[in-house]
Amino acid sequence: MAKGKIVQKPAGPSERKWNNQSSSSDRDVLCEVCGTNASEDQSSIIDRFLGLQLVEECCGRLIDRLFEEFGEEFCLAFLEEFTENPTDPRFIILKMALKEMPNKLQEKSKEIIETSEAIEKISDEAPE
Repeated sequence: MAKGKIVQKPAGPSERKWNNQSSSSDRDVLCEVCGTNASEDQSSIIDRFLGLQLVEECCGRLIDRLFEEFGEEFCLAFLEEFTENPTDPRFIILKMALKEMPNKLQEKSKEIIETSEAIEKISDEAPE
């Protein structure tokens, strides 16, 4: 394995959008995680991953896997740090998201109730 490479081949694109602080490029870029050159004919989202340049369309799936494995632990640790110093500027995105959460939760609850009522109505109308 070449120095710096984490995997031998691309892990695949991310199923999520992790690019809240990443940059994009419309020129050739190297995914240092797997060694693949991303072509200039496509715009690439570039992230940092363990100190290496990661092309999200190439190896973003690695970030997805980390989230699947450790998302809850990372979230709890991040929230613990937030409670210790909520005025730290690094928490600006979290504070904006927290303001939006009640509305999102209310909307999702409304969707669940409507779906539940529709299923109940169908069940009541079904022949026995």
